[in-house]
Amino acid sequence: MANGWYYVEGNLVEGYVSGEYIKILSQEEYTNYSSKDNNLLNPNENIIATYTSTSTYNEKSRYNMHLAADYINGTIVSPGESYSHLATIHPAGVENIYVASTIFVGNGKTAQASGGGVCQTSSTTYAAIASAKEKGIITGLNVTAQAPHSGSVTYVPRKYEATVASGSQDFCFRNCNDYSIKIVTSYNHNTLKVTLYKI
Repeated sequence: MANGWYYVEGNLVEGYVSGEYIKILSQEEYTNYSSKDNNLLNPNENIIATYTSTSTYNEKSRYNMHLAADYINGTIVSPGESYSHLATIHPAGVENIYVASTIFVGNGKTAQASGGGVCQTSSTTYAAIASAKEKGIITGLNVTAQAPHSGSVTYVPRKYEATVASGSQDFCFRNCNDYSIKIVTSYNHNTLKVTLYKI
């Protein structure tokens, strides 16, 4: 501490925090706070993070969202492993069966191209991680690649957008935990739920 500021580090970040936001814990308080469940949104189900988004887009975009969600569902990310959204929804050697729908092509302009709608899956996954951190959950998931669209979408707030585009932009995170995580997706007509579990 110097001049009322603390140097702090944790969860792969470091910086300075004003002393007015710092509480020095006793050993007992620290033990209780740092229990094995403090990094879980729902300890009873080992849920690290979850988020549900709702699309207002057309049937072709929803088809692509459903297909990408099926590829993601059940994905396991081991300790120290990095997750690539593009690699997950476009498996090597598998024919691209996404249909043409609306995508952003820069400066908020749109066009029709294969895969329009898959960004709902990347954005919902990112929203799960980001919203959990906002709640004070130590996810242990370090986002290494993420960017918003050139224009706003309707299914998540702007701060939760994570666009993906083959050859130019991916959504990636690294599992910095000492345990694996499992990504589970579920959807209906236009709603997508992404949940990350500790396994």
